[in-house]
Amino acid sequence: MKQSTKMLTCLLCCVLLFTFVFRCSGDISQNNFLTRYHVKIINELADGRYLDVHCKSKDDDLGLQHLGPNGGNYMFSFRINFGATTLFWCNFWYNYSHAVFKVFEGSTGFIVGMCGGGDTCTWKAQVDGFYLYNNEEQKYVYRFPWGSS
Repeated sequence: MKQSTKMLTCLLCCVLLFTFVFRCSGDISQNNFLTRYHVKIINELADGRYLDVHCKSKDDDLGLQHLGPNGGNYMFSFRINFGATTLFWCNFWYNYSHAVFKVFEGSTGFIVGMCGGGDTCTWKAQVDGFYLYNNEEQKYVYRFPWGSS
């Protein structure tokens, strides 16, 4: 009786492990854990205004960045974690305006859908809000107004 219980337990563990691996690989079907992803933020505010950016994840605080006017930019790179739960969000400020939102989420829907595939998500800040570059369509798409949270 003990031998069959051990075998059944082992079989159950193997099935659970297989299910977990299959589930994780399905979440990032077009991406892998070796790919290095990038988030780029560009300051395109009018009138020579500076943009302050502070990006974080659960594990990393990337510090305050002060982007110069007329195309000043900041880029950071990382790899998606095993569970495909990598998430970065940023706070943005200029003058008296503020916004905070997710700039990267390790799900296929975000990488393929919002960023249009590729390994880089490029955001640009303008006076009317934030635009995300869609790599597949090769154009910027308006995503968030100032005051977003």
